[in-house]
Amino acid sequence: MLPQLISWRESLKKLSGGDKFFERWLFIASSKVLFAGKPAELLIIKEDSLFEMDLDTLLDRARRLIPQWGLSVSVIKRNHLGARIIFYRRQRVNKILKQVQTMPFFLELGYPQNMLAEDFFNEIRDRWTFSGEMPHEIGIALGYPVKDVVGFLEAAPLEYQGNYGWRVYGDPEPSLKLIEDYNLGKQRAYDFLEIEPENLFRGE
Repeated sequence: MLPQLISWRESLKKLSGGDKFFERWLFIASSKVLFAGKPAELLIIKEDSLFEMDLDTLLDRARRLIPQWGLSVSVIKRNHLGARIIFYRRQRVNKILKQVQTMPFFLELGYPQNMLAEDFFNEIRDRWTFSGEMPHEIGIALGYPVKDVVGFLEAAPLEYQGNYGWRVYGDPEPSLKLIEDYNLGKQRAYDFLEIEPENLFRGE
């Protein structure tokens, strides 16, 4: 276990109320990236009476905490309803981008080759702002199998198998195995905090 995670867990003991609830919630939201190899996670942050903080304060806290856990963070979109942030492991996202950069679906979407994580997320932000809709190819950076992203984009004739956290196409087995791994990562985070899911927002 990374020393900075252990140090952060100790710091939780000094917190209470909204401060503690938010940090625990954010940690669980990061769990699949921290513990299960997921390259990135997209999260909505909005004001909540549980957290007792306004949106600016929540975002400032997220920007401070997430790098402490060894991840990078970027605000992708913000409006009056809240903010969408993406936190990620740069090397993993870069590796995926290198793998897909010459694939026909990626080229047809107009993405340049040799993009790095920050370039890709900046492009996603710009396209989202311009179109008003989330570019679904972001799924490749979120750790969804390429076949599922391609199937969703209708860039290949793959049969839809169902929604198991994301829409699965073609052979479901690798997707279901990945979903299982990601869920185990989330359970590892709860085990690390030594709490049960139902106690996430309780003052223990």
